Amino acid sequence: MALGFNGGLGNLGVSISQLLAPICMSTSYGKDPVAPSGIPGWPANAGWLWFPLCAFSAVLSFMYMSNMPNHGEKRTHFFGIEWNIVSLVNYYWMEIMGFLASFIGVITLISTRQANMLSTPGGQVAHKFLIVFLACFVEHVFMIFSPKKARDRVKKQTVIFKRKHNYIMTWLYIMCFG
Repeated sequence: MALGFNGGLGNLGVSISQLLAPICMSTSYGKDPVAPSGIPGWPANAGWLWFPLCAFSAVLSFMYMSNMPNHGEKRTHFFGIEWNIVSLVNYYWMEIMGFLASFIGVITLISTRQANMLSTPGGQVAHKFLIVFLACFVEHVFMIFSPKKARDRVKKQTVIFKRKHNYIMTWLYIMCFG
């Protein structure tokens, strides 16, 4: 049922976008008819189609979608909502470490875009693999310095790498969605 809702609402979103995005792109809001990119019209307005719904959903999700497991930690009440502060801190710690590792990878990608190895197709592929390896290495180094409870929770989730279905689904997603 959950997958049905996910697929159905996803397809509904695509249909709504295909119907309403051109209308949003044709609206000027008093702007010049040539976008800063030089493309005639207002293609950037298409992004504003979903902004109100996304902002509203983000606020509601943050306030009421706190269904993280207790993990034996004490829950506190804040703004009339029950929070598991320790679990949230551990979760956001790992998220921030992931973002920092990705940021380091992106900065490295940007700063090495004129490298000599990019002159050949094989060098370009090797460059991308090296960037991914760097980001993974940095993430593992950050994990060493993470709080023990956060590390333990991540280690429990690594069981998926022992399951062949994980690799089959990854391959199917890459083949289907590029």
